[in-house]
Amino acid sequence: MPVLLLLVSLIMPAFAEDVFDATESYVGLGTPFYASYEKTRTTIGVAMVAEVSLEVANDDARTQAMIHRPLLRDRFQRVLSLQTRKTFVTAEGWQILAQQALASFNAALADEGCAECVRAVLFPAGIVPEG
Repeated sequence: MPVLLLLVSLIMPAFAEDVFDATESYVGLGTPFYASYEKTRTTIGVAMVAEVSLEVANDDARTQAMIHRPLLRDRFQRVLSLQTRKTFVTAEGWQILAQQALASFNAALADEGCAECVRAVLFPAGIVPEG
């Protein structure tokens, strides 16, 4: 019986190291992004609030995303500057924004030596109508 316990204790740490922690596969870009679009006399504007989270491919990708967070924030701000009101009033617009951001993030990280580091871009916030 003690031999069996010894064998089990030697095997268990190997299993413990292989356990995937899902919380490690996401990286937040910090403080939310704010922007306002197309407020005129006849059109209600849209105030956009976006918290951005990245689903990363692995531990190395997570490290690279954390190191280059300021670069990724800059890239997202550039993508936001190209948007219009239409982007934020439909779910399809948010999906297009996520695809554009994903391409921009992967291009930026590829320049830093991490190819295809970001798997997905997630927005756990939405829009707030102005006016």
